[in-house]
Formats: sequence, C-alpha cells, structure tokens
Amino acid sequence: MVAVSRTDQRRPAHAARLTPLDRADWSEAAVAAIGILPPHMQPPPGESINSLSVLARHPKLARAYLEFSLYLRFDASLDDRTRELLILRTAWIRGGGYELARHGRIARRIGFTDDELHRITAGSTADGWTPAEALLLLAVEELCADYTLTDATWAELIATFDEQQVMDVVMTVGAYDMLAMAFNTFGIEPEDDLPPFPPE
Repeated sequence: MVAVSRTDQRRPAHAARLTPLDRADWSEAAVAAIGILPPHMQPPPGESINSLSVLARHPKLARAYLEFSLYLRFDASLDDRTRELLILRTAWIRGGGYELARHGRIARRIGFTDDELHRITAGSTADGWTPAEALLLLAVEELCADYTLTDATWAELIATFDEQQVMDVVMTVGAYDMLAMAFNTFGIEPEDDLPPFPPE
C-alpha cells in the first residue's frame, strides 16, 4: 500500500512558512471566523492553537473550512471511532504530523489504546482490527494511493455501511488529505503539550 517516506511524523519538512498570528493581532473578521468553534475547541485565554492562529491570517478561508470541519466532527453520519480511524490513517499516510498529534490525543480520549494507535501505522493488514475497521483502513489506503476506490472495496463499503456513511467516509479522507497538504506546506508545528504519534 502507500508508504510514508518521512520518519519524523511530528515536524514539518521545513521551517514555518506561515507563522501563527499572535492572538492580539487577529482581525475582527478572524475573531468572528474562529468564534464559530464551540468553546472547548478554542484555545484558553493566554494560549494558542497553531493551526487556528495560522488560519486567522485568512478569515474567509478559516470560516469556510471550519464550517466543513464542524460538519465532519459533529454532524456527519460516522461515529467518533470511525472518524478518528479515518483521520489518523490518512494523516499517517500523508505525513500530517500536526493532525497526527492533535487527533492522536482525541483518539485516546474516546478510547483508542496505544496498541491500536500503533496499529494504525501498519494499516489495514495489521492483526486485531474488526472486518469493518480493516475495510475502512483499506478504503483510506486506496483513496490516498489512487484518489478512488476499487469496485470491490466500494461494494464492501456499500454492503457494510449505508450510502450516506460511505459518502462521509470519502469526504473525511479527502478533507484530511487536503489538510495534511496545507499544514505541511505552511509548516505548522504541533503544540508542545501534544503527545507524539504513535505513542512512545
């Protein structure tokens, strides 16, 4: 399947091209755009979240992307475990260190074990996944490799999940594929308090 060439998943391949914007320098439009996030997803007073502080440089883009991101997080037809499995496998394949660190922590909070987080790096062929989980991981691998699914994988997905769930699977992988590309290009680094992925 898809190999990851960079071994350091935590750091971008180059120095930051867009540095996080200091909270005091956010425009009113940026404050309003980031403000659509629920309180628990916003940085506490005096702290920052690097991805949001970079997106604050482009408020219209920030609002548009965050609205879609909120759909994927809270309104999509996928349960939390399925969503995080898709995000983490996509981020691992694409070398998305920022999302690996942030969503690795989310995954732990919803019950992923360290063993499962390590197995995400091995993918669909690793022992221990349920058939449905292995299928989801295979779907990520095919989408990242070829930007489509084989007929066989599509048929299995449609037999296992409903049509809207399958659509959400594809769109979730696509969204986090794009996010890894953007954050790697911008050079966004994880905050120091985020744990490494996979766990040490």
